[in-house]
Amino acid sequence: MRESFGGAFIINLLLVFIVIFISFMAVTISYAKAFRVKNQIINIVEQNQYNGTGDVFVIPKIDEYLKSVAYIVNGVECGENSQNVRGACITPMMENSGDVQYYKITTYIKIDFPFFNIHFAIPISGETKMIQTS
Repeated sequence: MRESFGGAFIINLLLVFIVIFISFMAVTISYAKAFRVKNQIINIVEQNQYNGTGDVFVIPKIDEYLKSVAYIVNGVECGENSQNVRGACITPMMENSGDVQYYKITTYIKIDFPFFNIHFAIPISGETKMIQTS
């Protein structure tokens, strides 16, 4: 009888370990994807000298890239001056002189545990190099 309880305990312990391991791997993979997406958006913004008015060229390129990697995060609110592109936020930042600006790019890892009613997003941010506006 003692061996049956011990075997059940080991099986339960193994199942808990597997659930924790799979959850950890899922979060790690999501983090890597969000980090890669952030870096590619920074590259697109820098290569095209985005200045806030070049939406005709830059935003469709970003949107096309985000569709190709299947990155969509719904329910994320960007700031007042920010532009939301499929869950990625592009926020302009100004230097003191006013003719040079850079952009803060924020992507998110969305984590949902519906069984426990836990829903939250972890922001991952990066900044572009300085871009001349004039």
